[in-house]
Amino acid sequence: MWACGRVSCTGCTVTGWTGLRGKLTVVDVMTRQGLRQWPKSKLSHRVVPVPVGVLQGMSALMAGCPRDSLVFTAPEGGPVTDGHFRNRVWYPAVAAAGIRRFPPRIMRHTAASWLVQDGVPLYDVQHLLGHEDYSTTQRYAHLAPDVHSRVMESWARHLDASGTHGRKEARPSW
Repeated sequence: MWACGRVSCTGCTVTGWTGLRGKLTVVDVMTRQGLRQWPKSKLSHRVVPVPVGVLQGMSALMAGCPRDSLVFTAPEGGPVTDGHFRNRVWYPAVAAAGIRRFPPRIMRHTAASWLVQDGVPLYDVQHLLGHEDYSTTQRYAHLAPDVHSRVMESWARHLDASGTHGRKEARPSW
């Protein structure tokens, strides 16, 4: 589960997360088989940008905890399991918001969709999500803003550029 697990702060203390310029390194992941201390794929071990306000909140949660502590824990301690998170936190929050019930993973798709719609390159989205195969990320390609307009703007800039790239202009020989 994306919301559970350990993060490394690349040389910072747990309470110093806000000095990381908004980035966390994903170290462990929660799976249905439990907390895994190795990435699912090479790209699963990644650096993730996080808004500074969120980092400050996480830092408050971690105050006084060892550096390798879990960021989010179950009420009885230990890792938050997928089922516990869904039933105790996620679904009650969705119901309180008065919106249709959907699983937490949909937020991952929503975040990816918003990034692509805002023009973030698919390559960057791939690395953020930890997709090993680029084709997995391509499912969001249809959401990209009109890429042809960027192509046309680029061509227009280059066609309007003065200069002939070192070639002499041909002159009529009358």
